[in-house]
Amino acid sequence: TVIGVKSFGNQADGMWLGEGALVRECSVFDNTGWGMDLGPNAVVVDCQARNNSQHGIDVDFCSKVRGCVSYGNTLDGITASSNCTISSCSSVQNGDDGIQVDDNCRVEDNNCSGNGAGSGTGAGVHAVGSRSRIQGNNCAENIYGFRTGQNGNLLIHNSAVGNTGGNYNLTTGTFSGRVESDLT
Repeated sequence: TVIGVKSFGNQADGMWLGEGALVRECSVFDNTGWGMDLGPNAVVVDCQARNNSQHGIDVDFCSKVRGCVSYGNTLDGITASSNCTISSCSSVQNGDDGIQVDDNCRVEDNNCSGNGAGSGTGAGVHAVGSRSRIQGNNCAENIYGFRTGQNGNLLIHNSAVGNTGGNYNLTTGTFSGRVESDLT
């Protein structure tokens, strides 16, 4: 368990923890590696990751990330492998995706904006795997709002506006609720 730690300016990852880590109210910034690189079954709550040279927060399978802020990281703001839950986070102005998940994940009630400028293909929320549920998220002013890489994902109750490459870039076989036009 790690609570209230600030890790910054390291010539590697800001925080690297193995299986079952609980990380709460921590800040990782200005590290040359990942902000946080956590093993499986991790729980990350109310943390900040900013201006790291790799991903801001990276969790392995069966992990939860809740109430976190990821800003200005070179790659993805928050990235998660399979069977993870990402909820109530803000991921802003990261170089690639705001939030990227693999298979069987839940991505809910997040705010993602200004992501993708570093890669030119980044999305607010990007499901690279299949069978994920993406619900209640707001994606504005990214390259893509929502993007899927495989079929079988479900997108409902999301909003997307002002994403320069398109609000929804979905593969065939992605299920979504009715998509409304821009709010403008």
